[in-house]
Amino acid sequence: MRRVLNYDGFRERRKTTLKKIQNYGLAAHNMQSSHATLHPIGKPSFLGGFRFHAQAGVQKPTYIRDSTVSPRPYWSHRVKPIFPKWMNSVPTLVVIVVHAAIIPVIAGMWYYATPKFWEVGYMPTQPSTGFNHQIHAGKLGMDCRYCHTNVEESWHANVPPVKTCYGCHEDGKLGPLASATTEKVQFIRDAYDADKPIEWRNIHVVPDYATFPHNAHINAGVSCFSCHGAINNMPVVAQAESLSMGWCLDCHRNPEKNLVPKDKVTDLYWVQNEWFGKDFSERVHEGMTPEALRMTLMQDPPQNCSACHF
Repeated sequence: MRRVLNYDGFRERRKTTLKKIQNYGLAAHNMQSSHATLHPIGKPSFLGGFRFHAQAGVQKPTYIRDSTVSPRPYWSHRVKPIFPKWMNSVPTLVVIVVHAAIIPVIAGMWYYATPKFWEVGYMPTQPSTGFNHQIHAGKLGMDCRYCHTNVEESWHANVPPVKTCYGCHEDGKLGPLASATTEKVQFIRDAYDADKPIEWRNIHVVPDYATFPHNAHINAGVSCFSCHGAINNMPVVAQAESLSMGWCLDCHRNPEKNLVPKDKVTDLYWVQNEWFGKDFSERVHEGMTPEALRMTLMQDPPQNCSACHF
């Protein structure tokens, strides 16, 4: 005969068992707070239900099953967290601190680790009293090509030999008006007599992995003023532009901003005051505008790597 399950009886037994479990948890909590121990009485059920009595004065409650003493059941244990709750905010704080430190570093590198910051204003000390461009190119109005003779034909702007300087500063050649400068230019005469070059220090230095053909730029109509600044006003020459790759490419992309009439390339006063001293739209010389000067170029300035790096 098939056995019929009594679901009502099963529910009652289940409720009774759950109630025993709840009572056990409450009793264990109360007894622990009063320093008591729980001892099970009677036979255990399949879910571990017991009746209990308390014995005061014992620190930890015990649980007896099969004549073996063991800790209280797992459902009454409370696991203490290893780290405090505020440790959850540590990753967020780390991210904020790292970003707060990285952003100023990037900004500092962006501004300071550039040729514009380190190179512009470079002014090395020259031998003896040096060479005063303010007097020679400014007051006396000497053309740049008097000293830099090969600039229209050579890639490099040559430094004049001692005999070029001595041609003007020979003893007694400039007359009594130049007697006050005799001591200042004596190093030129000494170098000429000893047949030794004057070790001028280079200022505008292009890296070894790049090239800058002076002749190509001069013949295209790029004035000395565009790269060297108002050198005719400098008692001591200092670097005026960064000479960085970005600076060069800006000019190659828009060359008309730096082109001047070819017969005025070395006339620094005219270039500074009559050309660059005017708005771009007002620059006109003998019918030549910046746009017309660009049309005279054999080709647009190159922007590919091999143009300067080869």
